[in-house]
Amino acid sequence: MSESRQHNLAIQTNTLNVNKYSEPGQDEYSTNSTNDQQTSTPTKLIKDKELKKNKITVSRNYLLMDKVELEKNGIIGWKLNLAMLLRSKAYDLLMIILIVLYTILIFIYFAFADTYFSDESNQVVFYIIELSILGIFCVEIGLHLIAFKSLYLKDFWNIFDLFIIILSLTFVLLDIFVENSVLDGILKIRGIFRLLRVFLLVRKLNTLRVKRQIQLRQLTANGYDLRSPLERVLEILNGLRDQLDIEETKIIQDLNYCIKVISSNQLYEANLDFDGQLENTKDRNEVQMLLQNYSKVANENQEQKKQRRMSKSPTIGGLNHWDDSKFQITNDKIDEMLVLNEQAKAELENLQKLEFNIFKIQDYTQQNELITVTSYILAQQNIFQTIQLQYKTFRNFISKVQSGYKDVTYHNKTHAADLSQTFYYFSHTQGLKEKCNIDDVEFFSLIVAGACHDHEHAGYNNVYLVETQDTLALRYNDVSVLENHHVASSFAIMQEPGMNILAHLSKEQYKRSRAVMIGSILGTDMSKHFSELGKFKTRVGSQEFDPSGTDKDLTLTMLFHLADISNSTKPWDICQKWIDLLFIEFFHQGDLERNRGSPISYLMDRLTVNIAKAQIGFLDVIIAPSYQAANLVIPIPSNLSNIENNKATWQTKFDEYEDQMNRDKERFKLTALKL
Repeated sequence: MSESRQHNLAIQTNTLNVNKYSEPGQDEYSTNSTNDQQTSTPTKLIKDKELKKNKITVSRNYLLMDKVELEKNGIIGWKLNLAMLLRSKAYDLLMIILIVLYTILIFIYFAFADTYFSDESNQVVFYIIELSILGIFCVEIGLHLIAFKSLYLKDFWNIFDLFIIILSLTFVLLDIFVENSVLDGILKIRGIFRLLRVFLLVRKLNTLRVKRQIQLRQLTANGYDLRSPLERVLEILNGLRDQLDIEETKIIQDLNYCIKVISSNQLYEANLDFDGQLENTKDRNEVQMLLQNYSKVANENQEQKKQRRMSKSPTIGGLNHWDDSKFQITNDKIDEMLVLNEQAKAELENLQKLEFNIFKIQDYTQQNELITVTSYILAQQNIFQTIQLQYKTFRNFISKVQSGYKDVTYHNKTHAADLSQTFYYFSHTQGLKEKCNIDDVEFFSLIVAGACHDHEHAGYNNVYLVETQDTLALRYNDVSVLENHHVASSFAIMQEPGMNILAHLSKEQYKRSRAVMIGSILGTDMSKHFSELGKFKTRVGSQEFDPSGTDKDLTLTMLFHLADISNSTKPWDICQKWIDLLFIEFFHQGDLERNRGSPISYLMDRLTVNIAKAQIGFLDVIIAPSYQAANLVIPIPSNLSNIENNKATWQTKFDEYEDQMNRDKERFKLTALKL
């Protein structure tokens, strides 16, 4: 290599050293070498040539003149503002929409010219629409003429556009308003001009495309380098190659190979025969077989890795790799795992019935009623298999939930199990599942929501927590305090190792499951009862009521809420036991409020509340209207019958509970005297 060539190559190589600390606007490949300033590199030559080209293009195109250039051409004041508007993105978008609409219109006419548009009235409608769009195009041309004046007419294609639009407009008007046999021959050529209008549409789209290209060139002219890194590398390699002497054959060949490979899509493909080194046919065939075998082995390895990943991280969408035996959990298996006795098994036979007695299961399962009931429900409906949930994970989760319930008389794990069972009765015995088209993920979510809906309830209502400025009330801003906590604490358990019962679901299934659980649990807030019942009754009474579509969530939330307050719709022995337990909890809160000197919450003052009388009012005001509305969605005659029977029984208990209230008064007086 000659000394001058070596010198130039060294200079070009120096340009590859990127200056990490260059000032803003400094070229990425620039150096501080004085030699670089004296020698024009290929990159710089190409860039200078491109800048020169761009400057010429920009100066000739009126659409891309800046304000100074437009003012020099006599465009000032409001015309200048109009010119800037015609170059805006909003204007471009409007024109694209019009062009698309006009294109569709033209092709519809061509497709149905001999059928639909053979009718004169249909033709008139078509012409009116076409006339409107052409009118808008005329307005567009007029605005350009006003804004850019003679600059607009310097472009031949703009003149051609103007000619086509005016001619098209003329033919449409003649076709609509003129009935003259002399014009028939002229109007026959209107089809040709419709074809020209299609060309016009192509021209307008091309104008927008060119406008964008010129804008990019203008950015480049202003110093912005919009090339990709790959384009820069190719430019540098081409520049290096052009600087070499012809005798530098090997280096030129290597650079050509680099340019060829980088320009192709074969950058990462194995190629043992590059540059034709394998001239022998036998060798070439052997290499070909070697590459094919290599590719086959590589693909097999990739497939094996994929299978291993799938087996380690199963998802609901990939059922082929699942071992279904892991999820085939039957009631018999649950009997074995939970060590259920014969009495428990016998009562669990009634799991889908309204007469199911949760208190017996509580006794028969050694206080594991929540685990037992939820496991049985999901196993009976084959949910573990259909949603691919391992029972071990569910058992871990539900055990942690059960242990989170506090030792209070009503809002405890027994009540949680009772809600899940009652909703199961609604869905599978009374037909709610079919009515609302409940899928397996939704059903699973509702049963789990029942298990979680009072998690960590301390036996005090929202009013008390807000009044005492409890930590939970502060956390949830006094809004549905308990309900928000039940949801949040339950989902927090899922974050613990081995307890995420939703981890196997797809993203969409997870979102749906979480939404169902949140909506149903928040829907148990009694402060929302009348407003939600009003919405429900309004929708049920509407002809558009759709419990499997738009009204699905409303229906599920309401029936879940009714399952929560279903005690009074159960057989009398179950009903009375629940109500007695509820008022023990109520009166305990009332006693605390009395001791604090706070107003005693409604129905919580043992000195003034007759439980039988309170229940009659509760049945009349809350329960009966709610269940009557629900009966319009699913048949629940047994619940309605129990409401009437229990109301009658409460009436016979009035004196008994009045005596209990009076005894409490006497005890309170004695306690007060002692104090």
